[in-house]
Amino acid sequence: MRLGTWRADDGLRVVALVGDGWLDVAEVLSGDPRGRDLAALIGDWDELGPRLQRAAERAQAGEIALRAADEKRLAPPVPSPRRILCIGHNYHAHVVERKAPVPKAPEVFLRIASTLRGPRDPILLPRETEEVDYEAELCVVIGKGGRRIAKEDALAAVFGWTVLNDVSVRPYQARGQQWTPGKNFEGTAPCGPYVVTADELPDPQALEVSCVVSGEELQHGRTEDMIFDVATLIADVSVFTHLQAGDLIATGTPPGVGMARNPQRWLRPGDVVVSAVSGVGATENVCVAD
Repeated sequence: MRLGTWRADDGLRVVALVGDGWLDVAEVLSGDPRGRDLAALIGDWDELGPRLQRAAERAQAGEIALRAADEKRLAPPVPSPRRILCIGHNYHAHVVERKAPVPKAPEVFLRIASTLRGPRDPILLPRETEEVDYEAELCVVIGKGGRRIAKEDALAAVFGWTVLNDVSVRPYQARGQQWTPGKNFEGTAPCGPYVVTADELPDPQALEVSCVVSGEELQHGRTEDMIFDVATLIADVSVFTHLQAGDLIATGTPPGVGMARNPQRWLRPGDVVVSAVSGVGATENVCVAD
């Protein structure tokens, strides 16, 4: 199943993609507030998931009317996650292009929810610098979370997958030992378009990740090139924080980033950035000056 968050006229609503249309989850749940909050829906998936699956089957049979899908009105799938954990230097080929040492443990940093953008929203390029970079990534959406999750149990904690571009403001990332400023400019992390439930993609280490900027493919890699696989990442971060339904873990970016190119390639106003993960989907965002 593919689930997203729609900016309806009366506020946010969760939708399920059925064929080419949307099943309005708030309507299916008869006004239950969990139909407007994907994190809450994920948290009660054992109860609500079978109801949605039956409704989707009825919609496919023509028994329930679908809304026309309008992806320009999609918000980030989880608009306000409690945690956005990001992993740096997690592809072998990316470490090579950065001339960086192979990390001995996952390099973890945090994003804040206000940096998220919808899958068709503009990326905001800050006026403070022209050195803004793209980083397409597979993003984990946590379902059944917990603390100190064993690696062998980690994939059972995954609800699904989405796409996130960890757009980086390089001078602010490099000005000190902490990356927080360069990773948290407003409106710099397009995410979506949908969350694909884990049953549809059981092996996260067999996917392709790419980024195309204004028609030119600049990034391409396979998740099997990760230094720390998804299960290891979940086990590692759950040592220090109690993961909860709807939390996001961006798993790192493949090679081809702009700062590692010669000449360097920075995002410019008017650039169209398509970030894709095979089997998951793609975000498509125009860059605009902030």
